[in-house]
Parts: sequence; C-alpha cells; structure tokens
Amino acid sequence: MGYKVIFSAQSNRDLGQVVRFLAKRNPAAAERLGNALVDRALTVGAMPRMGAPVGNYTNVRRIT
Repeated sequence: MGYKVIFSAQSNRDLGQVVRFLAKRNPAAAERLGNALVDRALTVGAMPRMGAPVGNYTNVRRIT
C-alpha cells in the first residue's frame, strides 16, 4: 500500500520555472527532466523512508 505524496505550491512553481526555462532551448529535454523529477518524488509514496527527515517532522521527507 502506498502513501500519499503532496507537492507544495512552491515546489510546483519551482518545477514549472525550471521546465519553462529549459524548454526555450530544448523542449524534449525539458519534458524528460520534468517527468523524471516528478517520478522521483512520487517514489516516496512507495518507499516512505527514502530521503532525509525534515526537522522534527518524522513524517516529512526531503529529496535532494
């Protein structure tokens, strides 16, 4: 059973900015990168101990 992964508003904005910036030069690479970053983040739902804990929040993880 997987866990719910929630993307913050800031992470959505940041991802959009990165993908739009890269898409100006290489749209295909921008799409691949955007998809890879989202896929990587979603793996936390299947592997909840992946990533480093954030502060004192044992249920919150950061993937760098």
